Amino acid sequence: MSGFFKNLCPLTEAKTVSPIVNAIQLTEHTGTHVDAFNHFGIPFTGKSIDTMPLEMFYTEAICLDTSDKGLLDLIEIDDILKAEKKSGEKISV
Repeated sequence: MSGFFKNLCPLTEAKTVSPIVNAIQLTEHTGTHVDAFNHFGIPFTGKSIDTMPLEMFYTEAICLDTSDKGLLDLIEIDDILKAEKKSGEKISV
């Protein structure tokens, strides 16, 4: 692989049964919309956004309260740890 994904290793090259991600790079384009399957080429003709299962777009989640932060304040790791402790959830490794 090269370019944007050069630092990512395909699962087929993973050295463990359960690989972890050490870094992730995102662009400002990420999260703005979803491309339907038919966007990826002729083999996917007819597979428009309405044919994609809704389950592809959500998963389990928890909500952490960081409402003590100001509108333009950055949420730092200490804020996450504090909110995690307050919630009773454990998400840190």
